Amino acid sequence: MQKRKGFEEYYAEALTSIPLYNNEWTDFNASDPGMTMIENLTAFNVLQQSFLERAVQDCRLNMLEFTGVGQRKPHAAKVYVKTRNVKEAFLLPSNQKFTVGSLTFENNRAVEITDACIEHVFHIENKRVISHDRVLDEDLSASESIFGEKAETGSMVYFVFNALPEPGMEMLVYFTVDDRHKRNALDLKQGNPFAQMKWQLYTTEGYIDLKVNDSTGCFLQDGAVRLQLCRQPACRYYYHGYDGYAVRAVLERADYDIIPRLKHVDGVVFEAWQKSSEALCYTFNADDNIVIYNDMAELGYISVFVREQDGDNGKSYRKYELVSVDNYDFGADSDAYEKKRCCIFKHLADGMFRMSFDMQNKCRPGKYSNAVKLVVYGDTAMRGYRLGTVYGYDNQELKLPCAGVIDEYFSVIVERNTQDGTIYDFVKPGSREEDDLSYHLNIEGDKMIIDDAGRYINAVVYIGTMACTQGEDGNIDAGKRMIPSGYTSQAEFLNVSKGSGGNNTESVEQLEKMYRLAGNSSYTAVTVDDYKRITQNTPWLCIKKVNAFYNAQANEVSIAVLPESERALPKLSGEYKEQLLKQLERYSMLCTRVNITGPEYACVDAYVKLKAVRPAYAKEKTEKLLAGLLDYINTDKNFGDRLEFENLYKHILRLEDVLGVDELQLSCNSSHVVYSGLDIIPDSNCLLYPGTITVRLEEEH
Repeated sequence: MQKRKGFEEYYAEALTSIPLYNNEWTDFNASDPGMTMIENLTAFNVLQQSFLERAVQDCRLNMLEFTGVGQRKPHAAKVYVKTRNVKEAFLLPSNQKFTVGSLTFENNRAVEITDACIEHVFHIENKRVISHDRVLDEDLSASESIFGEKAETGSMVYFVFNALPEPGMEMLVYFTVDDRHKRNALDLKQGNPFAQMKWQLYTTEGYIDLKVNDSTGCFLQDGAVRLQLCRQPACRYYYHGYDGYAVRAVLERADYDIIPRLKHVDGVVFEAWQKSSEALCYTFNADDNIVIYNDMAELGYISVFVREQDGDNGKSYRKYELVSVDNYDFGADSDAYEKKRCCIFKHLADGMFRMSFDMQNKCRPGKYSNAVKLVVYGDTAMRGYRLGTVYGYDNQELKLPCAGVIDEYFSVIVERNTQDGTIYDFVKPGSREEDDLSYHLNIEGDKMIIDDAGRYINAVVYIGTMACTQGEDGNIDAGKRMIPSGYTSQAEFLNVSKGSGGNNTESVEQLEKMYRLAGNSSYTAVTVDDYKRITQNTPWLCIKKVNAFYNAQANEVSIAVLPESERALPKLSGEYKEQLLKQLERYSMLCTRVNITGPEYACVDAYVKLKAVRPAYAKEKTEKLLAGLLDYINTDKNFGDRLEFENLYKHILRLEDVLGVDELQLSCNSSHVVYSGLDIIPDSNCLLYPGTITVRLEEEH
């Protein structure tokens, strides 16, 4: 793309052109009025060109979005974090920053860090306790069938903790599964076709069901299980030689295609997002014990806004002055003092402040759930917290102090003057309330664009909340050490999961490339390749091979599917067929019938007679070679692929120590194959597998 000229280049061109039009103009000093006019006209030209370029850019983006290829806004990646070497419990403040290289991660809410962990995992089978403690060891490579080899309805797995959070609190446990069979992504909104599970806590009243959010799909993919502990206190579990607090998972329905295996279990963990908060807004009830705990508060950039009782300003707020508890005169009874808007604070510890109000004062918070808002600024936000004035023209832009600002972590404070004084409103992006300030962030997340000024013309806009992200850079690998900012600790923090969900904004050029790729993809099943692709990517399933073939006379597409399985010759279950038909119904044309067929198998026997230098060695190599070439289940061969006699012959001849092949015979008695000369051609839904392989040798010297 050709680089656009800037102001300096246009200005220089204008000056060199003056003698061509007027040889009497000789004063080129900045004080000359003519030079001022040229400067203004040049600036107008540059500004006009930038508007034209932006219009073209916007047009290209709108056209791409119309086709379904639109830009994504910056989004923060999420990881799950565990702690090690915790000697004593401590409170991790909300928005605590952790660094991983040049990246910053934060937890969104305060977390109590303790030494609570899972000490034992086991299940009971035929009255026998089977331990799975291997999944707790970081140094061991585990693959444990935690429900046993027969995961069935009623099967249970127990997790014994050394300690638990308080009753009613949440607890997160992260599970890493053995995904050797490469299961397709789960669509958790659909409902699990294979299993249903409940979680229970052993309490003084026996086992009590817990509220659960399970992102693993009953241990089918890596993910966290969020457990809401019940109000009943947990009771110590002393059975089978264990001593701790027991949480168990119980299968209420089990029809697994492949028995789930776990590689590792981490508990207790917490969530962190790849973002850096530059401004935070805390909301409180007036009756709350208001304590904020955040390292950024130690900088002292705190603003307090109060929604007063029986105020004339609706949902608007007044700004209160922060006054130390040591400097506030609670005994003052003057009318001026009673009308003074003050928030009393006390510094409790590093980053920890308690806020309160003199409820005898006429100016005090009202009885609202959002009566008090405390805004804490970091250095970056404080330097540019005043974004500008609302003038009311279309698409007014206000520049933000950093790029990559995330919509969900952004809001503004709008200051306007009324007859009753200055009031403040907190407004989030996309507000649709009548006469409200409506705005959005640009795709890059570095500008606020006002769509409708509403009643806020001439109002001043300040940052309310703001957090920035580095997008897809936050999708880091698991096992990174996360260094807490602001203090040192013996406790270690590591992410047990890969970062997920982080993305950056695509450029127009990237979107156009995506559009070209999308143009080569089909969204309706038309060709047999479309049916193959759609079948192969069916959610929840483990699919190893697919073949689709068309019967023109019947106007029917038949699809042969080989599922992943631990069985030698797997069949296609009714559940698989149901899921496949559901998936294909979304894409198939109404007039085309679809038939799902399971795999048929044909056994191929081989007899070979050859000359070799080292008979034993040659025999072993030949048997191994033929076993691989005849195996259509575990190799790249697919349904219906021709088994070529000549190809097998050539492969045997290439073996070391084989001097010649005197005889080669292939035989298959299945009705699912046909012969073409010496070649074997399986049906379109048939896979070959090796049978008896006989190798006879003549030794040559």
